[in-house]
Amino acid sequence: MELIHVDTDIQLRDAFSQFEIDTERDIELTFSADAGEYEVFVRIKNCGKLRIRTFAYADAQVKYLFWNDNEHMIEIDESHEVLRNASVEVAHCEV
Repeated sequence: MELIHVDTDIQLRDAFSQFEIDTERDIELTFSADAGEYEVFVRIKNCGKLRIRTFAYADAQVKYLFWNDNEHMIEIDESHEVLRNASVEVAHCEV
């Protein structure tokens, strides 16, 4: 599991990726996905406001699960750019 403490640009490469956010700061994550299938698990232990951006290029299929693993509500702003024959699915859950 890759730990994230600051704004990060992530090029998805593996079919399954895991990330853990643990910071007091507001944070922005930018995911890019080329053609292929990707599953992304993001565990949110702590953070300020969270901004998520996705660039799903042609023929990319991206599935996210964002798990809020702390006691506080998190403000999330999402934007997903999805190109030809691509798709993005997002699920959120809380403890």
